[in-house]
Amino acid sequence: MSRPVDMARVLAAEQTIAEALALRPDLAGRTAAFLSSDPDAEALEEPMADRFDKPTQIRLDADILTRADALVPFVASKPEFQAIGRVTRASVLRLAMLRGLAELEAEGGKGTKPRKKS
Repeated sequence: MSRPVDMARVLAAEQTIAEALALRPDLAGRTAAFLSSDPDAEALEEPMADRFDKPTQIRLDADILTRADALVPFVASKPEFQAIGRVTRASVLRLAMLRGLAELEAEGGKGTKPRKKS
């Protein structure tokens, strides 16, 4: 049996997309061109994997991995993250890193700025 569509979540996701497109109008054309080719699931996930251009390996203890795994359903339920496709432990850890870095940068004040890509 299918679940009813939560229109509030759909509208929130559409609003998030509209805000992103307002900041980057070029995305609409690129997305339309990409989707016009009727890509399969693998092709849809590929651009997300390619944007992480410098893989970094870190060791995390089992407790952190368990905590990240427990957050997967929560993150997957958020409309703003449904656009990334399948939510995994790795995507939860990336989100935690980004939010943690933003918090540390806010604490650091003027002395710390996000680095520009070279």
